Amino acid sequence: MADAVARFWQVAKPRDGVGQVIEMVQIGFSRNAAVVARCGTAGAKGANGRRLPDRMLGGHRWTAYSNGDAGMSQSIAATDLRTVVEGTCYAVDRVTYSIKAGSAPSRTAPTQAIAAANMNAILATIHVGRRR
Repeated sequence: MADAVARFWQVAKPRDGVGQVIEMVQIGFSRNAAVVARCGTAGAKGANGRRLPDRMLGGHRWTAYSNGDAGMSQSIAATDLRTVVEGTCYAVDRVTYSIKAGSAPSRTAPTQAIAAANMNAILATIHVGRRR
């Protein structure tokens, strides 16, 4: 979907202490006309996609969805945000990926709550489009 993607993530100690969790923010954009045309609906493509109320972020209204899946000792939960600004589709995904069968993170890894707060802080700083 994206002409460019950036990811910020942090491996953390899960709340229940089993395996590891990765808290992530993923940001992408595309100017492809087909992608722009379906930008506000692409977030609901997952089998478990559910529409959420629109959100304001960086001065723009974003279409929001929740998505998730689980199986084989893994689970993923995401909030997907989409908007079109100046002919560009922007996609922002706030993701929690848990791996119960994964090796434990390093002893110095933050707790899941701290890693989630760090990713939420990044999410809150996102601005798209031209600078004003």
